[in-house]
Amino acid sequence: MKYLLALALLVLASCTTTPTAHVAAPTATFTHTTFESQLTPTVYLRPPAFPLITHDPYFSVWSMSDKLTDEWPKHWTGATMGMCGLVRIDGKAYRWCGPAPADIPLLEQKWAYLSGSTSTVYTFKQSGIVFQVQFESPHDLSNLASASRSASFILLSAQATDGRSHEVSAYLDFSGEWVVNTSDQPVCWSRSQMGDIDSISIGSQEQPVLGKAGDNLRIDWGKLTLAVPHDKEQGEKTHLSVASHDSSRRSFATTGLIPAADDTRMPRAANDDWPVIAGVVNLDAPAREGAYGAAHMILAYDDGFGIEL
Repeated sequence: MKYLLALALLVLASCTTTPTAHVAAPTATFTHTTFESQLTPTVYLRPPAFPLITHDPYFSVWSMSDKLTDEWPKHWTGATMGMCGLVRIDGKAYRWCGPAPADIPLLEQKWAYLSGSTSTVYTFKQSGIVFQVQFESPHDLSNLASASRSASFILLSAQATDGRSHEVSAYLDFSGEWVVNTSDQPVCWSRSQMGDIDSISIGSQEQPVLGKAGDNLRIDWGKLTLAVPHDKEQGEKTHLSVASHDSSRRSFATTGLIPAADDTRMPRAANDDWPVIAGVVNLDAPAREGAYGAAHMILAYDDGFGIEL
């Protein structure tokens, strides 16, 4: 029944009339001249849940609230998948995803809409900028290679609306809950570099491949990987790290940076000071009309084995 429910949500999403506003492709290339039209899409249907990261029943995370800050995103089974999004605008931090840290002020969410069966666009407006986040999980059935990749793109952009330039940087983290069935399971992490792409991965210590059967389960083998293109302009500034949830988020909120050294206390339970893998990207908004800052992150899951033959 739960599998049928998830399928029904995808079908509903695919039948939704898409607003006329432009939606960026997964290359993080934007062609529109203004973000203002995205504040009031002309056609809107509120789905039961918004797809964030959607690939298969193991890698399927949704927002079941009207605003991203109302509650944590959830696996389709209803289990919490911790994900916190912050943004700094001219040195002041705002929260655009997740209900915590509660003392960081909320970014004003203006709209959320589906741009396809597995893509959701969120638009925010604050302090002289429009900030946009698009969760894109490509599923082009005419391109089987693309459709088979367990990778999603998080596209972020900022555009000034007051004729002034603004310093903007965005933060996004993912908790160990994404890689365990229950949060008391120990997790481990590592990092790597692939050409111009920096990445950090987290996975369960035990790696019990296909060790359980049933509906109310989350994947607890394989690895979740967060990747960010290497920003040469940042030099040695850290833009990927793993740390406890509070130290990672507080560090970005107060300094604009995440911890320079990775947390080394592992393995440990996913709920033991809640380790998170986090990324930061710069997307300064220039004063020039029609100009914008844009960046993207890649989130992937390598389960190794997904079917028992």
